Amino acid sequence: MSKSKIDRNEILEQLEEARDLMREAHTLLNNAARALNDKHAEAYLVSHLAILIDDEHGYLADDFNVSEWIRQIEDDADGSWEEEENSAQ
Repeated sequence: MSKSKIDRNEILEQLEEARDLMREAHTLLNNAARALNDKHAEAYLVSHLAILIDDEHGYLADDFNVSEWIRQIEDDADGSWEEEENSAQ
């Protein structure tokens, strides 16, 4: 493994941190939109961010999200994600 390569656990930690920050941002944006009664922001900003975070958003959307990405990496026991990264270089 080269020094520039990030290991799987570090990647998962970074993705989980990003997801936590996205959840915090969602809460702040949602609070602001509701306080301002801004339906446009709720519909086109807050809801889109919720969909990108995980599957627990309650919207009729099955988009790829951070939680799904984390699950894919965790479930990839054979390390094929590493092979794909190496073949791209």
